[in-house]
Amino acid sequence: MAGELMVIDKGGRPVIFDGEMKRAFLERLSSGLSNGEACWEIGISRQALHLHLSRDQGFREQYEVAKTSAVDALIDRAEEAAEAAMTAETGAQVAGIKVFVDHCWRKASRIAPQRWGERPAVAVAAVVIEDDQEAAKRLAFLEALNAR
Repeated sequence: MAGELMVIDKGGRPVIFDGEMKRAFLERLSSGLSNGEACWEIGISRQALHLHLSRDQGFREQYEVAKTSAVDALIDRAEEAAEAAMTAETGAQVAGIKVFVDHCWRKASRIAPQRWGERPAVAVAAVVIEDDQEAAKRLAFLEALNAR
């Protein structure tokens, strides 16, 4: 029994979280959804997820791989959006792209805080966007790349 994780069953209705649901959860997680979003989409609670992670070593290993894929997917989306800032036509589009890039970075930092948690805040001044759109586009692109 040394080294085994003991989970106390508190009773209640058992949660059905079979192989198909686990596969669906891992696919959603890999695509960049958070634990909560993926749980909600397949219809389980986060508590049920954590119970299965504590009891199933194989699932826990697949979960870690899926988290890595999720971060990679989010960073890829952020990079694509940052590149799109170069062809944006208005300052408002650049500002929207910046918000999206920041969202992707924040989400990645929640999934893998050791790797992506320390990111400096990036600010794009609204005055710059209104006065010089080309400069704002370049600034947003460079700041997004610098945030890596």
